[in-house]
Amino acid sequence: MKNFFTLLFFCCLFSNCSDDDQATTTTPSSSLATRPDANSSFDDSFKGIYKGIVMGDVSGTVYVDLLNDGEIWAKLRTNNHETYVLQNIPLEIDKNSIPSPLKKFRFANENISFDMKVDELGNNISVSNLMFFSDETSKICLTKERSTSLVKCYSGKFIGDEESGDINFTTDGQSNVKGFSKNLNSASITSVSGYLNATLAIDGKTTPTEDNPNYSYYQLNANLHIGEISGYLEGYKFDGKWMAEGSELGSWNATRIL
Repeated sequence: MKNFFTLLFFCCLFSNCSDDDQATTTTPSSSLATRPDANSSFDDSFKGIYKGIVMGDVSGTVYVDLLNDGEIWAKLRTNNHETYVLQNIPLEIDKNSIPSPLKKFRFANENISFDMKVDELGNNISVSNLMFFSDETSKICLTKERSTSLVKCYSGKFIGDEESGDINFTTDGQSNVKGFSKNLNSASITSVSGYLNATLAIDGKTTPTEDNPNYSYYQLNANLHIGEISGYLEGYKFDGKWMAEGSELGSWNATRIL
């Protein structure tokens, strides 16, 4: 009888496992990268690591490995903490076509796919044809990581009396900010561009301390379809305000997710 119940327990346990769901659900973690994954040999090459955000019906991050470790693959992680690994799909080469200076890649599994183009130096990155299950409206913004510059990805919201929505962006480890914003009442996705001002380059300090008496901080300024945003980084989170034509219209915040 004891062996019977033991067998029954394991039958019930394994009956809950399924291969149908391609997503791996992971628990949120405060353990974010503190140094670049990028191989220094590929700093001036299309090879290496690319990190970015996705915005639309699906929101989250995208991680692309182009031969940084000898393989080509990608990973999409939603803000709901579901992770999808995408394989490299070799593209057919038309021998009669004019050679392109851009490297082209396609990443896919059964329900998700997107195309990526990049030049020889890892610049001029473009992503197109994103399909996330039945959604074809979402967009991806990627940034190449260098061995000396850690790319960080943030996801957040802007809130106001007349407009509210989502904002996802990357910082390139230097001073550049780029990403997308989306109004809650619209399907339109618009570009975000901006910059970081660093004082003494100490991440996550916005109040004076014994170790940081000079009030070190990072300040972000960026342009959205709604106007302009500015804010300060403390730890893993930006907080600030957004304005249009000199008038303060609301607040915004964003938390690092990659």
